[in-house]
Amino acid sequence: MTPAPQNHVETAANWFTRLRETATDADWQAFTGWLEADEAHRLAYDAVERAWVEVEDYPEAWAAPAVAAVQPARRRWLSWPIWAGAAATAAVALTVTLSLQPSGDRIAEDFKTDAGTTRVVSLADGSELAMNRSTAVSVRLQPDRRDVDLAEGEVSFDVAPDHERPFYVEAGGREVRVVGTEFNVMRDGDRLVVTVRRGKVTVEDKTTHAVSTLEPGMQASLDGGAQPAVISRVDANDAFAWRQGNLIYRDTPLALVAADLSRYFGKPVRVADAANAIRVSGVLQISEQAAMLRRLELFVPIVTQVSGDEIVLAAR
Repeated sequence: MTPAPQNHVETAANWFTRLRETATDADWQAFTGWLEADEAHRLAYDAVERAWVEVEDYPEAWAAPAVAAVQPARRRWLSWPIWAGAAATAAVALTVTLSLQPSGDRIAEDFKTDAGTTRVVSLADGSELAMNRSTAVSVRLQPDRRDVDLAEGEVSFDVAPDHERPFYVEAGGREVRVVGTEFNVMRDGDRLVVTVRRGKVTVEDKTTHAVSTLEPGMQASLDGGAQPAVISRVDANDAFAWRQGNLIYRDTPLALVAADLSRYFGKPVRVADAANAIRVSGVLQISEQAAMLRRLELFVPIVTQVSGDEIVLAAR
């Protein structure tokens, strides 16, 4: 690999230090512009990241029996207090590398995780897909475009810039298009949530042809039917918190928390009628089922009723 020019490395190091501290949305937008302006900038920043990874301890929240994935330094660490007590029971993180053949050859691969594992897929174009639990994707790399079909679950994408080959994510009749960026996509049936942390993303409903453009710190929520996307300003780090073993909620309907738990437990979690009005704020550590339910009961006025085929969240 050709080393990056020293002046680019110095600039990258300055960005690295700045983004590790408290950075504003304007800072992230300026960084994104610099990163995507020149391939040499990305190479320089990658070199700075690699140097940091060699001396930095691996994040404790990923402490799995076998780990082969490193959280890049440009992802800002969460500082919001964690309410739950015990450390998360970590799933095994796997790294898979796709080797893209030269010229016009194509690659098609399918990847899947169950309710107890996560997975990191490194693509030959330099992009990275971090798959949450209960997730299924199909990846197709072609000379003129890169495609991912998200059948179910959640993926955080760190897409390598390539203006000649745009990157598309298909999810239930919706299309997410990028060139180079970092974003998170969660699909639960007809519900789709797209959150952008770096770069710019467009989300198109293929039925209505409505297009939403998202920049850093923006989120689009789409439900089934012809309803337009709900666009909001968010802390984008919340959507990526599952990679550190946390689920972050800010005044979130209990029904949406139940939907998350259904994916994590691999069984239906529903909300009793009397508890539908309850909203959740806090950080829930990801671990085994019983521990997560106990922690949820600590800061939400509910009791959990577990049976063989479902879990019910009832008002206390």
